[in-house]
Amino acid sequence: MQMGETAEEINDGFPTVSITQIKEILDWYFDNKADADEYLQQVEEEGKRLLQSIESQPGYKEWREKLLRRKAEFLRRKAELSRT
Repeated sequence: MQMGETAEEINDGFPTVSITQIKEILDWYFDNKADADEYLQQVEEEGKRLLQSIESQPGYKEWREKLLRRKAEFLRRKAELSRT
């Protein structure tokens, strides 16, 4: 709803949740907006701290670069196979 979506539009992205459930969730959110927003802010900050902790580990940068190279190679091979 912060993005202006209707319950029906939200349901398009979460088809296993009924429109009634979405409306109940939105009602709860608007009734508890300050607490919900504070909680979401805390979770976001904790996520940022966790990411910083992970990225600061020795060898992380090299491991990430290696993983990205492997991903690129996988996607290249997949594309080659789909052309044949």
